[in-house]
Amino acid sequence: MVNIFISYSWTDKAFVEQLIQSIITIKDIELWRDVQEIHGGDILPDRISKALDWCDVLILIWSK
Repeated sequence: MVNIFISYSWTDKAFVEQLIQSIITIKDIELWRDVQEIHGGDILPDRISKALDWCDVLILIWSK
């Protein structure tokens, strides 16, 4: 199992959603998604730090 964290700006959300749809079709991939893993009342830096510790792969979507 490969754990993936994607870091992106919400301005790139449409592109990232397409990327996610491609990634989730691959076997043995688990994807950490902010919209599914962060909830009201969560301490954002803590949640992201734990996700980064959890992941094997970090995909960074760099914006202008």
